[in-house]
Amino acid sequence: MICLATVRDALLPAFARTIRPPSAGDLNHILIFQPDHLGDIVLSEPAVRLLRERLPEARLTAVVGPWSARIARLAWPVDDVVEVDFPGFNRIAGRASFSAPYRQIERDALRLRELGAGRAVILRDDAWWAAALARASVSGDVIE
Repeated sequence: MICLATVRDALLPAFARTIRPPSAGDLNHILIFQPDHLGDIVLSEPAVRLLRERLPEARLTAVVGPWSARIARLAWPVDDVVEVDFPGFNRIAGRASFSAPYRQIERDALRLRELGAGRAVILRDDAWWAAALARASVSGDVIE
């Protein structure tokens, strides 16, 4: 029996090569990805506050699930909050097709590119989908 995670991990390098980041973006605008739920937003608050403290002129945009948007708006010192329905973190959604998360990256990246951000920070080390979305959304560095 083949494990879907094994297949996914084998295909990710090829998929990553198909992602074309935008050609330009404001390096002073940073997307902060946190796909998790309430507790992780609260636990991430010191990291976001440190970013704000160290980069006071930066425009910080939180990219969180709709399940965390309200607490992110209250707890994080960011300029904007953008909601993304992160596959694997949505506790309500039914079982999607194997390819649905990959197609969703393209749709969400188009929306995030409109923000014109140049850099991204991902606050979860194993969020492969968030990392792929970040790489497709910003022109510069992605810190994982």
